[in-house]
Amino acid sequence: MLKLSYKVSDPWAAIMNVVTAADIRDQLKDLKYLDQYFKILEEQSGECVQRVGDAGGGQYRLNMANAFQSLTHTLIYNIVQERFGSKAARIFRLIHKKQMMEQDMIGEVSMIGKKEANLLSYRLLHDNFLRIHELRKTLTPSPANKIIYLFHVDINSVVRMVLEWCYKSMYNLIVQRETRGTDNRRLLEKRTRVDSIVENLKQSGGTEEQIQEVSNF
Repeated sequence: MLKLSYKVSDPWAAIMNVVTAADIRDQLKDLKYLDQYFKILEEQSGECVQRVGDAGGGQYRLNMANAFQSLTHTLIYNIVQERFGSKAARIFRLIHKKQMMEQDMIGEVSMIGKKEANLLSYRLLHDNFLRIHELRKTLTPSPANKIIYLFHVDINSVVRMVLEWCYKSMYNLIVQRETRGTDNRRLLEKRTRVDSIVENLKQSGGTEEQIQEVSNF
């Protein structure tokens, strides 16, 4: 689908132009159960593959915006799981899916003990994976005017935070590489000279003993 879509669409389009099942079948003549694969992609790809018509055995288009969004969400979920564990990842996915959740509901819906759910939620909040939205039951000042705290995920903010981590990691690696290169410059230059001499010996017919002697220098 992607290969055919590139031929009829702008490669950077958010939504690709339509391709037909007949065209896809021509490219995959030896693939069995193709109709079943179409059905699975249509129903389980998170709307990355969309059926938009029946002509040509079925018309499909790739929604690349949905595909990149799905990949981004999956990556964020994996990062949460690596940093905080599977239960925290379950809470994060649940709140992201529900959009807004009261604190008391998190443990109940996620089937995690209330105390542990609260602890994990506040750890996620502390590390900026979750946000809190305050909501008053009524606008009239009264003792019954209780404030409800709703947890939610600002996914764009989380993505920017993760990107910032990536930039910092890349910068630190570059600095580390330059520092090690400076600290070991003499050794690296010596290694380069030795490798050059060994290569010259091999090309000029030097003996194995000579090559070994230079290599051990």
